Amino acid sequence: MLRHIAQVVSLGILLAAVACTVAPPYDEVIDNGAQALRSDFLKFVSERQQKIDTHQGTYASNASAYSSFQAQLGAIQLRAADQPNGVNCNRVTEMFGRVHTGISSFNPADISAAASGSNETSCIVVLAQIAAKQLQLLQKNDKRRCVSTPASVSCTELFGTESVATMVASIHAPEPANAAASSPLVRAVLVSIDELASAEQDLKAAAGQ
Repeated sequence: MLRHIAQVVSLGILLAAVACTVAPPYDEVIDNGAQALRSDFLKFVSERQQKIDTHQGTYASNASAYSSFQAQLGAIQLRAADQPNGVNCNRVTEMFGRVHTGISSFNPADISAAASGSNETSCIVVLAQIAAKQLQLLQKNDKRRCVSTPASVSCTELFGTESVATMVASIHAPEPANAAASSPLVRAVLVSIDELASAEQDLKAAAGQ
């Protein structure tokens, strides 16, 4: 009897160890940070559209927002890099198809391609890096195209004429042909931030939390 109990206990310990090894490293702090970043970016785009023809619509009046976004992404990268067990990007894309619960236009091929050229152990770091690069490209164009008021056509096209609600609602759909309305660069940043937020949500769902 004691031997049987010992075997059951040993099996339980083994299964627990396996579960700990297999369970993806969901992190509530990263999750909250990614969700907040997505909300902050949507608010930023909405406000830029509303004040684009005013003296507050220039890049110079809004440059600090980019520093804030990059700082948020940097904090996410540092925390994800410090996790003892990183999560493979193949595992992230696998979980996306199995447990996804968000508004993402998640592209497994793009994520796998980015991961293949990275030495990072955590796909969350890779996703944050992608978002950071997209933000840098948007900032570069913002600085060049939104230098004065009233806003140039180029600046208006940069942030698009679609409302934020429409952008979010159409995020699953292929990129619209009307670039002036859809703002490809804004869309690219939104998609990359959304992929980051959705990945952490999928880790949470896979971990049963």
